[in-house]
Amino acid sequence: MRIFERAFGVFSRKRSYDVNIPMVVRAGSGSIAIGVSDIHQLGSFATTDINKGDLICALRGDVIDFKEVLRRIKKRKVTPDDPLQIDADLFIDLDPASLAFNHSCNPNAGIRARNDLIAIRDIDAGEEITYDYSTTVSCSVAPDAWTMQCRCNSENCRSSICNVKSVPRALLLKYLHMNVLQSYIVDELSDYLEN
Repeated sequence: MRIFERAFGVFSRKRSYDVNIPMVVRAGSGSIAIGVSDIHQLGSFATTDINKGDLICALRGDVIDFKEVLRRIKKRKVTPDDPLQIDADLFIDLDPASLAFNHSCNPNAGIRARNDLIAIRDIDAGEEITYDYSTTVSCSVAPDAWTMQCRCNSENCRSSICNVKSVPRALLLKYLHMNVLQSYIVDELSDYLEN
C-alpha cells in the first residue's frame, strides 16, 4: 500500500521529485515503473520492451458521471485535468498509477475502446509511455472551457491540449486507422472525419 500513499502525495500537486516510488507491476505485456518525468512530475516507464499493438494496461479508477466529476472538483478531490472521459457522460476518476501516464503530441501509445492503453509503435525498456490527451476530450468541450498547457517538448508540440478537434485532421485519421480513438470519440467525429 505504501506506493499509493507516496503517489497520492505527489499527485496532490506537491512537487516531490526526491520521492523514490517503486515499480508498479500491472501491465498487459510487461511491467511499468513510475518515476520522475521530464514532461511533468511523475511518468510511467516501460521496464521491458513493448511491441507495437501490445496492450500496455487498462487505465483504472472509479467510473463516475459528469455530475460526480463536478462534485469532486468542487471538493478538490480531483483537478479538471484528471478524470478520463470514456463516454458522453461517463468518466474514470483515474487511480494514482493511471494518472502517471503523461501527454505527448508525439505519443508512443493510444487508448482503444474505453480505457485500454495500446502501444502504437515499439517502445524500448526505459522509455516513458505517453498518449495524446486530446484524443480523449469530447468535441463538446470548448477550448475556452478547458485547455491544458502542453509540456511534451516534442518537435510537433501543439503547445496546448484541447478537445479532440484540436488534433490535426491527418493525425486524427492516422489514430483512427491505428484504432486508438475511444469508441465515443469515433462516434462524435464520424461526420467530421468523413467530410
